[in-house]
Amino acid sequence: MATDGLHENETLASLKSEAESLKGKLEEERAKLHDVEHIPASSWEL
Repeated sequence: MATDGLHENETLASLKSEAESLKGKLEEERAKLHDVEHIPASSWEL
């Protein structure tokens, strides 16, 4: 009924908010990966 639509909208809003939060965290993690210095395998000590 009327409350069902409201509940769906609240759920949709919370999912959108969570998605935006996760996108931000993903971008931060991607940036960390690009910050890591790339060391050529030929210089590794085994």
